[in-house]
Amino acid sequence: MNTVKKYFVLKLAVGFVFLRTPYLYKVYISLKNKQGVAEVIPQKVGFRNVEIKNAQLLVNGKPVLIKGANRHEMDPDGGYVVSVERMIQDIRIMKQLNINAVRTCHYPDDPRWYELCDEYGLYLTAEANLESHGMGYEEKSLAKFPEYLQTHIERNEGNVKSFINHPSIIVWSLGNECGYGINFEKTYDWVKALDKTRPVQYERGGYDSKTDIYCPM
Repeated sequence: MNTVKKYFVLKLAVGFVFLRTPYLYKVYISLKNKQGVAEVIPQKVGFRNVEIKNAQLLVNGKPVLIKGANRHEMDPDGGYVVSVERMIQDIRIMKQLNINAVRTCHYPDDPRWYELCDEYGLYLTAEANLESHGMGYEEKSLAKFPEYLQTHIERNEGNVKSFINHPSIIVWSLGNECGYGINFEKTYDWVKALDKTRPVQYERGGYDSKTDIYCPM
C-alpha cells in the first residue's frame, strides 16, 4: 500500500493570545487506521510569538514585564491531589495580585493546569522534572557525567513533547538546582532543535552558559 503525504498552508486571520483576551481555537486531532477513525482528541490551541530582542522579552511583539510566582502542586485540603476548582481559585487569586506568570517548579504539572492557564491567560515557564543537587555540586554534579546525558534529555523531552501545543507556555526550563555541565549544554541544544519558537532557560546557567534568560534563584 502506497502512502501519499501532502502539506499545505492555510492563511487565516487569527486572534493572538494576550493575557486579558486569550483567543483559543479548538483543533480535533484524529488517529486513523485501516478500519477508520480510531481516536479523536480535541485540543485548544492559540497563536502567539515569543522572542528576546535587545535583552527584552517580547510576546506578540510587545514588551512583557514578568510578575511571576513559583507554584508547587500542593493543596491544603487534598495534599498532592489538587482539584480543578482549587486550580481556578489559585489563578483568580494570582490575577487579583497582578501576577501574570507562573513557573511550574520543579516538575511538570497536571495537564489540566496548562489548559486553565491557556483559558484564563497566564504565562508559564514550564520546567522539567530534573533536580539533582542532593548528589552534590561542582565536580559532583550529575550534569558533568556523560552517563547521565540521556536522563537529562529524556526528562526534558517528556516535558516539551507533552505540552508543546499550549500557547500559555512562553519559556522552557531545563530543570532546577542540578549544577551545570556539558549535559545541560547538550540538552539546551536538543530542546532548541525541537522548538525554535520559545526561549530556554536554566537557573544554574550563568552569563557564559547556554541559557536564553539569566535567572539565578
